[in-house]
Amino acid sequence: MTSEPFVSQPHGKGNAALAREAGAGRKLPLDAFTKDAAIDLFEMAFPFVLLMGLLLNLMIGPLSVLTVAGCVGLFCVVRWQALPAVLKASWALILLPLVALASVMWSLQPEATLRYGTLFLISTIAAVMMGAGIKPASLLKGTFAALFLFSIMCLLGGRWVGWGGAGQGGIAFAGLLGSKNAMGEVAGMALLSSIAISQWSLPRRAFAWLLCGLAAIPLSLYLLWASKATGALIAAVIASFCLVLWNISRRLPVQARVAVFFLAILAMALAAIFQDVWLPPLFDAVLESSGKDAGLTGRADLWRKADSLIAERPWFGMGYSAFWVHHNLDAEYLWRLMGINGRAGFNFHNTQREILVALGYVGLAIYALVAGIYSLILITRTMLTAKTEYVFASAMLVYFAFKIPFESFGFGG
Repeated sequence: MTSEPFVSQPHGKGNAALAREAGAGRKLPLDAFTKDAAIDLFEMAFPFVLLMGLLLNLMIGPLSVLTVAGCVGLFCVVRWQALPAVLKASWALILLPLVALASVMWSLQPEATLRYGTLFLISTIAAVMMGAGIKPASLLKGTFAALFLFSIMCLLGGRWVGWGGAGQGGIAFAGLLGSKNAMGEVAGMALLSSIAISQWSLPRRAFAWLLCGLAAIPLSLYLLWASKATGALIAAVIASFCLVLWNISRRLPVQARVAVFFLAILAMALAAIFQDVWLPPLFDAVLESSGKDAGLTGRADLWRKADSLIAERPWFGMGYSAFWVHHNLDAEYLWRLMGINGRAGFNFHNTQREILVALGYVGLAIYALVAGIYSLILITRTMLTAKTEYVFASAMLVYFAFKIPFESFGFGG
């Protein structure tokens, strides 16, 4: 409202009529504030609800799928104006799920391919909406809130499972997830989001977020250690170092900041190129230091079987999710060998092999091309803007990049 008094107007219009016209054609500041607050709340709630639905899959079962699909539908209704821009910015990310769904035409298990290919496509669309259709700050807050709450739930009600440490008599923490490796992956993500939200909230004096972030760091570290997930531990240490380093470099001049980012990316690129030289020995060393025999991980058996399947159908693979199905004798043998009593939620623990088995070299080429282009876009944007939210996203990229040789990432696994 304004403090200026109404004055007499021509054509016989009174003050009340003028006020009604002004109200009809112009939003009051309170209305604008309410709308902005509602948008901010929706944008923070979207990643929170979406991630909680995925993380609680073991507990809520089919409701997890309904949650993801519901989030996609709700975004289409609430933010329909943003859909063209979202698709324009991220359409290539949907290519691999579309190929996965199309593989039903040559799949050895067409029913499984149709089912899981559809789920892969829906979850990818939801991720695209989350990444390209929501403000970075809201995405960071919603992601942290979901991971922090889930970590607390795991601590209070999680379970321990047997693992290969201490002469195969050890236990590891699986939380509310299907395996200790899944728990380790989530704990690593929670650690990175905790550091990022702490760094984001401090200059903004958002003390509630700061306290939650600081409280989540030791909790995430404990869950990461208790999970005995070696790949997640190594990746989390490297990504956390990059996250802290890049956030510190934000205070430097643009040229110096770009130099720091460039040198870090160059070092990681060289590390990725020569990972066969240093990563397996480091992986085995961490295994042995935690009391786990490197020969008991079973990855060698998994990889040998994957290589034989790739040789049989090298170009287009056997179809998306066509191997890990019940009554497939090879899958049943590997489940029993690895002690997977539930006969679900398992993979070849290598992203390249996982894609080659399912979609062949055609699928791997699409994955590599799309991942490379969008990774370059993210890193460039982070170097130029140096926002904490983009630094967090780049650190997450590093985290998952170093897990690719030992886990299945970005392929619905």
